[in-house]
Amino acid sequence: MILGKMKTRTILFLIFFFLPFQKPLLHKTLKSFSHAIIPTNLVLPSYFSTKISFFLTDLLLLFLLVHIIYLKGGQWWEFFWSGPSKYLTLLFIIAFFSIGASSTSHYFSMYARFMQIALVMVLFYSIRTTFDSKFITSFAWLLFALSLFESVVALLQYFTQSRIGLSFLGESSRHLFTFHIPNGYRTIFDYLFHMQRTPDLLMRSTGTFPHPNIFGGFQFCAMMATCHLYFIHSIKYKNLLRFGLFLQMLALTVIFSRAAFIALFLSLSLYFLFQFRHAEKRLPIKQFALTLLAATALSFTLFYPPLAARGGFLNYNSLVKGADTERLVYQKIACEMIKERPLLGVGLNNFQIESHRFFPEGRILPSAVHNIYLLFAAETGLLGLTCFLLFLFSVLKSSLRCLHAQEGIFLFSLFMGLLFIGACDFYFIRPHGRILFFGIAALLYTQSRVKVNESTCPA
Repeated sequence: MILGKMKTRTILFLIFFFLPFQKPLLHKTLKSFSHAIIPTNLVLPSYFSTKISFFLTDLLLLFLLVHIIYLKGGQWWEFFWSGPSKYLTLLFIIAFFSIGASSTSHYFSMYARFMQIALVMVLFYSIRTTFDSKFITSFAWLLFALSLFESVVALLQYFTQSRIGLSFLGESSRHLFTFHIPNGYRTIFDYLFHMQRTPDLLMRSTGTFPHPNIFGGFQFCAMMATCHLYFIHSIKYKNLLRFGLFLQMLALTVIFSRAAFIALFLSLSLYFLFQFRHAEKRLPIKQFALTLLAATALSFTLFYPPLAARGGFLNYNSLVKGADTERLVYQKIACEMIKERPLLGVGLNNFQIESHRFFPEGRILPSAVHNIYLLFAAETGLLGLTCFLLFLFSVLKSSLRCLHAQEGIFLFSLFMGLLFIGACDFYFIRPHGRILFFGIAALLYTQSRVKVNESTCPA
């Protein structure tokens, strides 16, 4: 059993390690098959991707599932039906039936994508049953190390405004993630010395992620991990962590993700609020706060011209207003879907297929609603949303018992930031996002269980 748990932990650690390097596998091999299985009587919009592809983390989770069934033997069903797990199981049962009741019930690709999304159940259940609080420190160091690499990549992408040759790790083309910047001023020095550049379209950094917002979510998590490490380690690591924090903040700035910035502010505020409970232990709150403020001031000063052009950080301009207005339209479409199909929704992964029926006249909105709660409600109905909210409530309720511990403070503050991002975007059911979201939820719940079992939490 001990060897089985060690193997499970190793696989899970690899899943987190490969999180930033999610290059699609087999999509070219399966291209003909993907087109061949489209039902002849099913009309799909041009912006809906029909590709079937897998990721390395999918394969690792499949291997983990087989390993767990082998370990559990005849008792593996209990693995899926205790604590918050039962709500997650119910959510995906409902999601499966939502596809069966949808217009794409005869489209095999929908069930293949369902299986990929449902694999997060294995991630959550595995962490819940095998991890202890010692892994949380290793997890934080892993995020920190990966973030330093991604931060260097992001800054190189920003200053070169081109790919840097990491397509084999998942680096994507960034021509879709641009915004207009007057005179091409990339830094405050360009502005002060009138160093005009062309073209005047600035590409946001994506690291090795497919979208800057997903990268922003990862960077937010990594910066919270840096905070945690700063508070639990001896002085010999402080300079390394300070340097890392400056680098991370510079990279987060050139991602230009408003949700990630706001989530970081909210989570850090919550984090420091809980840290004051440890004032008698002389934790370096003041030193860290000054380091964070200095890093923020440097980033915002250095990149003031593009921040002002982008909007949403230092001002509110027409670019931001247009983006917010579009998101409100998406939310209205989601609400119309819920009204039409309140119980099971339009079917998991069917938002883009069904949304054209609710488009405002003369507009095409190719994406999905930027709100994970509304997306679950629209695609899996109020039944699916209820299960998802019960899952979140169960995780948070357990975690409240252990907010006196550093691990509990770190994970609780981090998860609250993720819940905020969930109200601003939908990538938590995409390959990178679902590993972050459900993995951290599992770590938070595991931490509360470890502390309860050790009788260190008040009853």
